[in-house]
Amino acid sequence: MMDRKGYTLMEILIAVAIVGILSAAAITNYGRTIQLSRFQTMNDVLQQIYTGEQVYFSNKDTFLAAACTSSAANQATWRLLYVDSPCDGTVTYVVDSVAAATSTTSATFTATATWGTKTRTINQDRTLGGNWTTP
Repeated sequence: MMDRKGYTLMEILIAVAIVGILSAAAITNYGRTIQLSRFQTMNDVLQQIYTGEQVYFSNKDTFLAAACTSSAANQATWRLLYVDSPCDGTVTYVVDSVAAATSTTSATFTATATWGTKTRTINQDRTLGGNWTTP
């Protein structure tokens, strides 16, 4: 009987196949984890914008529009909402549809986060001296 020194081709092929299957499963789960993380970040930033708009409204009786641009004025706008500029090039945040409150109308704003084809939006309105409501 011969002494074997090494592995047969079949043993190596089986080992490579097992590693390939495990790698495919890990890469798929990694992609999902990254996507879920991005969605959670979008939600967190929208919550920060929402809270910043509440504070701004309590001081100014109106909401503040903001968008992702690289201008210094835009960076200052985000700071007024107590949000570090959330624009990282992959997710776009826009606060628009801003209308000031009067004695007969509500102040409104719409905050939207967009990543690729995915979008998350918060719409809010508030009357002077009133409470927050969701339309």
